[in-house]
Amino acid sequence: MEIVQYPSEILIEKCPVYDYKTMAEDIVSAVEMQTIMEPLKHCAGLAAPQVGIKRRFFVMRDGLSCFKYCFDPIILSHGRDAVIGGEGCMSLGFGDKERGGIFVKAPRWRIVTMEYTNIKGVRVQETFKSLEARVCQHEIDHLNGLLIIKTEDDGG
Repeated sequence: MEIVQYPSEILIEKCPVYDYKTMAEDIVSAVEMQTIMEPLKHCAGLAAPQVGIKRRFFVMRDGLSCFKYCFDPIILSHGRDAVIGGEGCMSLGFGDKERGGIFVKAPRWRIVTMEYTNIKGVRVQETFKSLEARVCQHEIDHLNGLLIIKTEDDGG
């Protein structure tokens, strides 16, 4: 399993509605994604399309050494204020000095409440703040075929 790089088509395609029949297989993939992330301390999250899997799930860091698996995530609500902050993306070479990875300023909600299915198959709601809220929004964008950059195709 390797991180897919832009301009791969899978990065700009919306993932279909989540099929819970694939969850056991997706858990195996999510564990592999965590293995990719572990040595990359600058990698806060990784979405399935970033490893070539067109399904609605992602893995994110939950503190320094813990990881959270989020299957079929949706943002239910967000706070009133947004903040502009720096973001990189592993699929845009973030952390790769040789490739000159892209780092941009992006507006994100400071607080989000997300609903997702956890690794135990339980549907949960959780509120995230600051960096974790930013990561949730960034990874859900990946599931919707959105990147932190604009391409020439869309006039950006």
